[in-house]
Amino acid sequence: MLAYWIYRIFQGLIFFLFLDSLNAWFTWNINNNLKLLYLVISIGFYITYRRNFLFKKYLPHIILYISAILSLGIELNFGGVFGFFCTVFPVCLFIATRNNFKVNTFRIITKWWLSILIPSLLLFGLSFIITLPNLGTIQNPYADAYTYTNYVLLIKGYYYDIRFNSIFLEPGHLGMIIALFLFAYKFDITRWEVRYLLLVELFTLSLAGYLLVVIGYVFSLIAKGKNFKKFTFYAVMIIVSFYGVAILYNNGNNLLNVFIIQRLAYDEEKGISGNNRTGEYAYQLLDEKLKKGNIWAGTQKKEWEDEYLGAGGKVFFIKYGLISIVLFAMFYLCFLYKAKDRRYVWLFIGLLVITFFQRAYPYWVAWNLPFIAGIAVNELEWRVNRLKASNGKD
Repeated sequence: MLAYWIYRIFQGLIFFLFLDSLNAWFTWNINNNLKLLYLVISIGFYITYRRNFLFKKYLPHIILYISAILSLGIELNFGGVFGFFCTVFPVCLFIATRNNFKVNTFRIITKWWLSILIPSLLLFGLSFIITLPNLGTIQNPYADAYTYTNYVLLIKGYYYDIRFNSIFLEPGHLGMIIALFLFAYKFDITRWEVRYLLLVELFTLSLAGYLLVVIGYVFSLIAKGKNFKKFTFYAVMIIVSFYGVAILYNNGNNLLNVFIIQRLAYDEEKGISGNNRTGEYAYQLLDEKLKKGNIWAGTQKKEWEDEYLGAGGKVFFIKYGLISIVLFAMFYLCFLYKAKDRRYVWLFIGLLVITFFQRAYPYWVAWNLPFIAGIAVNELEWRVNRLKASNGKD
């Protein structure tokens, strides 16, 4: 019984780290006292299940992961080093677990996540109808724009207002991670989790999230070796229908047209008008960095203001340099080694690369979890299918 609860508590820790990376409002001011609990839980899990780890197999992955996180920079004092170790150690343990644990953890975390998202979405809808009781206003310490009214299971700010971000910092963050989860589930619409994740994605009104879902779905068809003719027909019909509704309903004055269709319009400078993740300030810093030839190392924090940089691959390059990009690329590519289905891994990496250009957070547990677990799910399915095939021959 104790072993079972240690198992579940460690899964709870991975879930909390997942929420932390997605910037859930209650994680904005975590201190090292709480991180000590991460360490205690992780040590307890390791001692209890030490025979179930595959450290030999996953040692290269762990070394690359630690190196990549270190390349982002840590404070060289006891608090900084201790906080780094307490945060990285449980992720390293998760990487070294067997596929069964990864899959079980991924599925239960999906259920826990949806147990937040679904009530949150209901509160979001009610907030437009009635005045809900709340805990007042909260503000993220990194930017003035991140000011929200706190309804516990929902935070709602003026900046996003009609876009759903649940308890997290941005609708775009939520939309991005949902797309990765959907690909990990191979868009299996027969699963209730996939249906609800698609519903939540719809209310984020995230252009990047929508595009990632479409690209992820196409990649999932490629991974399954499906015929594209039927998909192409239905896709064209849906796109034409959405476009028609968007431009005709209320003379185009509707959410779908304003937040999605108009943002797909061609722009000479941006490519499309909705490509607003990187501003002039970031391009200025990028030009200065390239002129100095300082491409490997990151730019010192005192030389840039995070609030005005934006997000995406260029911003990541400015902050952390090419060395971090290389190390994270090597970490994700490392999962190709001895992979049972390399096509699936390549496609998932491709989806992450596309995501990186828009929102570059390769160090997030919210990135690592669906990627690592998705591969585990795929490998277990591969073994089952191979066993069925061999039994059929007999």
